Amino acid sequence: MVKIDTACIPCIITVRTRELHELPITEQKKFLILRHILKYLASYVNAEANITRLATQTFRILKELSGYRDPYAKEKEKANRIALSFVKKIKKELTTYEVREKLRFLIKLAVLGNALDFGVAGYKYDIDKILAEINTMNIHIDDTKILIQMIMGSRKIVYLLDNAGEAVFDKLLVDELANLGKKVIVVVKSGSFQNDITYEEALKLGFHRKAMLIETGSDSSSIFPEETCSKVLNEISSADVVIAKGMAHYEHLTTERIIRKPVAYLLKAKCEVIARDLSVPVGSYIVKVGNEPGSC
Repeated sequence: MVKIDTACIPCIITVRTRELHELPITEQKKFLILRHILKYLASYVNAEANITRLATQTFRILKELSGYRDPYAKEKEKANRIALSFVKKIKKELTTYEVREKLRFLIKLAVLGNALDFGVAGYKYDIDKILAEINTMNIHIDDTKILIQMIMGSRKIVYLLDNAGEAVFDKLLVDELANLGKKVIVVVKSGSFQNDITYEEALKLGFHRKAMLIETGSDSSSIFPEETCSKVLNEISSADVVIAKGMAHYEHLTTERIIRKPVAYLLKAKCEVIARDLSVPVGSYIVKVGNEPGSC
């Protein structure tokens, strides 16, 4: 369970301020929007607040008052384009791997992809340097073997997407799961939240060709049950395994515990709060299985 930390508030403010700086709106309007964001935070911040809900609502305020429905649209398009430029080379390398070796490589690639993120204050990435890590990366919490065992024994897998760019690498894993005869349900946001991929963007990447692609009906940072369509909730509840990408899903789902199925969290711990919760150094890669079959 990830508890809110006082550091979470300046992080949210820093990210929203950076987003405002990038928008082609007047300084007067930027101050107006920032004032509304600060007012909201002042009203709702307390020791029991949910980080992901605060981040979601402040981003909604920014979108509504700025008039920009998808402030990260250009960045997301660029991230997808750059990631796609690596796919042909990756697919060629995969032809030499047997099934479990291929799964392990693709899981590592999906985790590595979570390094492509605009939504954390003070965090920057270089995609060329990130992809160079694939053969040397150290996964500090590594439940990959358990995850592969669960995948091989499953019939239905729900995959919760996160950022654009990394979604290109997620698709390689999703396609392999489908090739293994698994029914794969890919869940994606209906509206924009930071640089997370949306339903329309996932369609362009072709997720629907080998998997069932469904949208949440919401622009929330994770699965908020009261906002999420019943189809998504039903698919999650009937899945054998859930794969959840990114810090927001880890923050939210381990806090509100709405998934009772085995769930694998694939992420990079890009901030001190998440790293401390996981007892790992900042920047660590994580494959962590929760609700493992047979556990209490």
